[in-house]
Amino acid sequence: MSRLLPFGLLPFLATLASAQTRTQDVVYMNKGGTAFTMDVLKPAKPNKAAVVFVVSGGWFSDHAMLKRYEPDIEKVFADAGFTVFEVLHGAQPKFKVAEIVEQVQTAVRFVHAHAADYGIDTNRVGVTGISTGGHLSLMIAGSPDSPVNAVVAIAPPTDLANWGKPSFLLIDDPPMAVFAPVLGIDPKAPKNDNETLVRKLSPITFVKPKYPPTLIVHGDGDKIVPLQQAQTMDQALAKAGVEHKLEVIPDCGHDEKTFGPGLKKALQWFKDKLLKYSSKEGCRRHRPNGTRGLRMTNAETQLASFFAKYEPAIAKLGKALRAKLRDRLPGLFEIVYVYENQDSLVISYSPTENGYEGLCGISVYPSCVKLFFGQGARLSKSDPSKLLQGSGKTVRHVVLNTVADFDRAEIQALMAAALKLAKLRLDASAKGSVIIRAEAQKQRAEQRKQRDRSSTRRKAKARR
Repeated sequence: MSRLLPFGLLPFLATLASAQTRTQDVVYMNKGGTAFTMDVLKPAKPNKAAVVFVVSGGWFSDHAMLKRYEPDIEKVFADAGFTVFEVLHGAQPKFKVAEIVEQVQTAVRFVHAHAADYGIDTNRVGVTGISTGGHLSLMIAGSPDSPVNAVVAIAPPTDLANWGKPSFLLIDDPPMAVFAPVLGIDPKAPKNDNETLVRKLSPITFVKPKYPPTLIVHGDGDKIVPLQQAQTMDQALAKAGVEHKLEVIPDCGHDEKTFGPGLKKALQWFKDKLLKYSSKEGCRRHRPNGTRGLRMTNAETQLASFFAKYEPAIAKLGKALRAKLRDRLPGLFEIVYVYENQDSLVISYSPTENGYEGLCGISVYPSCVKLFFGQGARLSKSDPSKLLQGSGKTVRHVVLNTVADFDRAEIQALMAAALKLAKLRLDASAKGSVIIRAEAQKQRAEQRKQRDRSSTRRKAKARR
């Protein structure tokens, strides 16, 4: 988990440079007065696939580290046509690992939400990182409704409760005791309590059959992160029936002798898992027993198709406002409704997947985007400017003409009042999901029933 970076790679990788476009300091999240950013590297000839590269060492991440990785390392991917999202997370000691995981999760959500802007296919997103960047990549891969389709972790910590041997916590290793604060561990607390805590921060805990295809690269001479971490994770993936591979680099440690080959192996893994199927077919996941996997059809892909039906300016505004609400309301479910008879797309934010307790959301129409409040009729005292519109019993809305409108003090006051009224306490570590309600199908079925009833009445009337 060293913060040392692989300078030895630079001469080799410098030869890979080509014409690419870099967008610096793209904000993917604002929280507590802090802007979290990424750089986006667009290749000269994009292949519609994306690689999220988590810049991290010892759960530390900053622009100096990013500059030392750049300009060459990520060009391994960009020269092959991958759009690269270089994610910086909040650094320890200010931020704990649980918070950092949520930050990276939000970054990947941002990539999905802005897929059309960057010309990528959300079924072709890979995530990778070195050392703790690999740990964070594996944590994202194991999250509910995993937003990535392949993962490569180079020299990653994977099981913090069994560090090198069973029942030996990471912090029991003297050089690693310095990470107790960032893990949220109290060294004086009972070992069982600390073990429970670190399991929640260990990728191995979240391995499941739907885990994306995973490559782990590790040096057999690594003195910082034991090879055992890669081996036990590999065994867990095999037990769950996940497509996986462990590449052990002989006579190499936690340094550029492992990192360099690891990046080249990562490139090949992403080519194999993200590029070998046509865009119409989508990426498929394969089971180790050789049977063909099911086509991936995720909610994000469906939602992207709904947005695509609107004019580009409206779709872009809707997606940007959605990203704002996801940042503002972490952990809430996104319930999506499509009302064909009104040409509207509704995304409601709810603490449960039922959707009945919808706090607020956006309604996208051909000519505008509205921010609505489920209990807007009760927010009049928080609306001195009389922004809220509507005459229904409960719901009120505000038309937002730009993304900046959402950040206005009056709008944020309404958001705060709605949260207070709902008595919700947001948990940045909680995981929500996107749920598509087949409202359009229900409407078509109801329309058919109405046509059948009308036809029956007409026939009955004719007989009379």
